[in-house]
Amino acid sequence: MLGYSFGLPSPIALEIKSSNILDDYQFGIFSGIFYLAAAISGLIAIPMMYWLGRKSVIVIAAIISAGGWILLGSSRLPELLICARVVIGLGSGLSTPIVPIYIAELANKNTRGRHLSVVVSIDLEKKALQTLETLRCKDYDALEEVKEIIQVVAENKNTFLSKISLLFKLYHLKALFVVSLAMISNQSSGVNLIGSYSSELLNNDRINPNVIGLVMPIGQIAAILVTLILIEKIGRKILFILSLVGIILALFLMGTYLLLIDQICPLMSSFPNSTLVASCESEYLIAWPILTFVLFNLAFSSGNGPIGFILLGELIPQKVKNIVSGFGTFILFMTAFLIVTFYPIITNQIPRAYFIYALAVFNIVLCILIATLTPESKGKSVGELEKLFQENTVFCCKKTVN
Repeated sequence: MLGYSFGLPSPIALEIKSSNILDDYQFGIFSGIFYLAAAISGLIAIPMMYWLGRKSVIVIAAIISAGGWILLGSSRLPELLICARVVIGLGSGLSTPIVPIYIAELANKNTRGRHLSVVVSIDLEKKALQTLETLRCKDYDALEEVKEIIQVVAENKNTFLSKISLLFKLYHLKALFVVSLAMISNQSSGVNLIGSYSSELLNNDRINPNVIGLVMPIGQIAAILVTLILIEKIGRKILFILSLVGIILALFLMGTYLLLIDQICPLMSSFPNSTLVASCESEYLIAWPILTFVLFNLAFSSGNGPIGFILLGELIPQKVKNIVSGFGTFILFMTAFLIVTFYPIITNQIPRAYFIYALAVFNIVLCILIATLTPESKGKSVGELEKLFQENTVFCCKKTVN
């Protein structure tokens, strides 16, 4: 449902605007307010997880999201439609950082959740044992794992606030900065801008907007295959950079297409030269945006999309990973909010092509920063990565021993 929430504005944009339910300004808020609400709730999801447990937060998120969808489906007033998107965003933001943690902890005993630790810490070993026996296989020695949990709880009773203080260690701040760059890059690529405004970006009566819904998965499937094959062979960093190069190319192609249909082709139509007019109606111009969208999705899904979250898992030590996950969610959704919300406002003042070109230039800057600052995490332990950050002269000078 999260992906559906991202792309919801696109298929209904034309109908909403033609029916005068929302104007351009209101539609920008309708599209972007989801991300602002998700950013805020994503930030508070982690402390909620510590206080209420993973499962409770996921249930609360599901209830909130369901209420938002019911409100959205039954509303026609602009204020209620926007309110529904806020409610859906709150639910999505709560679940986004928690669900991966919960799944990972069920699948791997080395990354158990705090929920079981809390159960054990208040002397409910029997309940913990029953829970583990349910989650693990029938013949699994759950008692031994409970003993391990008891030992961990005895050794480490870190509270949420104490984990926050750990973030201010120099290594954690450096790693957090790199992860933040990856999260900003994820959304500054324009992935949710395209998802929200694909029908408007096409802006061609001869192209059915639903075609994009059929064509985009082609790039996504191909990207998944590429990622599975290459990520362990060439490494995360190189694949990330190649992905950014593909995204930058796709953005320049998209910007050029918008420049043609918005400014150059209308100018050509006033000339008597039939060849110039025909060039704006050619089949190549119809295929251009479709192929550009496929290239974009292929580039994004093969690197920029997943690798930011992989870096979060590999660069951030386990003791602060949950906290950083919340910050990462906040940065991710705030970047999406700014881009999606202000796109219609800015493009009322400047051509759409210039906005897309600006995103491409910004991604060039991010690509340089990521290539310079991001270590290759493939095959390295957290300790080895910590040493790399400590020796990285871009962040700080090397210490000299007298």
